[in-house]
Amino acid sequence: SLLWIQSSLLIAEVLRRCSQDEQARATFYLSMEDNFVADMRALLHCDLTPRDMQSIAYLVTCFSRCKPSRGTRLGLLHELFAAYQNGHRCFRTPLCALAKEMEPDEIVDFLDKITSTKLKRPFTAAKIEIEHDLLLTLEDARQIEAVAGYSTVFLNDCLEIMVENSTNAAESNGDSILQACSCLIVELASRKDIAKISERDIALILSVVTATLNFESKLATPQVKSFDACFNLLSLFLQRFSKQIQSCVASLINSLTVMLRFVLFAPLTESDQILCGQKFSRIIELLLPHGEVYKKHILCLIVQFVTGLKEDMGGGLKKSLLPGIYCLLEIIQQHEVMQLNSMLDGMGRALLGTIYEGYKKKHLYKGQ
Repeated sequence: SLLWIQSSLLIAEVLRRCSQDEQARATFYLSMEDNFVADMRALLHCDLTPRDMQSIAYLVTCFSRCKPSRGTRLGLLHELFAAYQNGHRCFRTPLCALAKEMEPDEIVDFLDKITSTKLKRPFTAAKIEIEHDLLLTLEDARQIEAVAGYSTVFLNDCLEIMVENSTNAAESNGDSILQACSCLIVELASRKDIAKISERDIALILSVVTATLNFESKLATPQVKSFDACFNLLSLFLQRFSKQIQSCVASLINSLTVMLRFVLFAPLTESDQILCGQKFSRIIELLLPHGEVYKKHILCLIVQFVTGLKEDMGGGLKKSLLPGIYCLLEIIQQHEVMQLNSMLDGMGRALLGTIYEGYKKKHLYKGQ
């Protein structure tokens, strides 16, 4: 009821003030701590509306800021995680608020509980999201050290879920699962204090995330979020792991080829097609500083683009892809141009000639 929600929000605000005032904490918070877990257990077993659950989540979040005792933390953790497993995702925030107050050994127990729990679909994304939230929430060096021990488990969770998602691409929540996994992997790769990403990890991640772009299967439906996941991860690797990714060029070129085929041939709306084309071009621009490494491997991308031109490519899509194609032409040299011509038929060479004229006119730097 509205009255119940207002009452719980009022108590939550008082608790929030108590977290900032030791005297208020001593008089108000300590008087309710002993019964708080039992009260929450009773509430969570009632037939409550989503708004009621959100009020409880806010109440527990404010309560957690008052530094509850270890026993209270463990009791709340058990009750909230049980509710979370039942699909009440609003408890992500109070779970993380509790985690922030935990000792390192409690963090380990909490992570054991999360990582060992197999949530049923469609709640898979929620598990990955809370792992991501923990990385963003925890600041204490000892807590971060405890989390670092689970970085490999987190990464394996993401890859396993993404593989499963690629075989269940028709599910309605596939987008949210992919987004959650890619965000967690990006965060892991960005945090040197938590995870060390090797060349093998990069190759494996690219292989798995590229498989989610399987639009050619009769059972699959094209997911723009899959493309976004590829874009985010490739951008990260090319910018922050430029040396490591040079050791897995085959995986990189395979990912770029599949992304380009997705842009050209997946049944997307025109706006999605153009947006994906622009992102593909931005990825290709990141190859320029290391063009000498990639020049022998990128010819297949130009051939794929020419193939798309033969199939009456739309003007908007062509405009979005050309900046990337011009970057590829900037990377290759005379020897690669000769190879490229030998890979194309007469019509393809004619189209390539038109592209090259545009490259010289619009892109090639001529100096002063």
